[in-house]
Amino acid sequence: MADTQHEQQRARPQAGSPEAAPPFWEWVAAGVGLLLVLASIGVLAYYAWTGQSDLPQPQVQVVAIEQQPAGWLVAVRVHNRTQATAAALRLTGRLRQGPEVVEERELELQYLPGGSSREGGLFFSRDPRLHRLEWAFESYERP
Repeated sequence: MADTQHEQQRARPQAGSPEAAPPFWEWVAAGVGLLLVLASIGVLAYYAWTGQSDLPQPQVQVVAIEQQPAGWLVAVRVHNRTQATAAALRLTGRLRQGPEVVEERELELQYLPGGSSREGGLFFSRDPRLHRLEWAFESYERP
C-alpha cells in the first residue's frame, strides 16, 4: 500500500515542476496582456487606415461681436479638428474694405490640444460688421 501511494505521488506533477499546468491567474494575466497588445495594434491600424494627421487643423468660429468702451470685441472659438496638439498658435484677424486691409489684430493661444476648443477675443477700433473679416493662422509650435 505504501508503494501505491508513492507511485501516485510520482505520477502527479508537483507545483513548480516543468510538467505542472500553469495556475489560473497566470492564464488571466496572459489573456490581459494579449488583449492590451491587440488593442494597441488596433489603434495603430485605425490611425494608419483613416489617415489621421499629425498636424493640427485649427478652425475659427466667431462667437460674438460686441461694442466695448475701447472699440469692438470679436469673440472667437478656435477648434482643433485633429488629434495633434498646437502650442503658441497665432491667429490674425484682418478687417478689409475692398482689397485694402484697414485693421489687423493678432491672438495667440498658448495651448490647443487635439480635438479641443479654446476661446479668445480680438479688439478692433472699427466696427467689424461694416468690413470683411478674414482669418489667418500664422504659426504654431509642437509642444
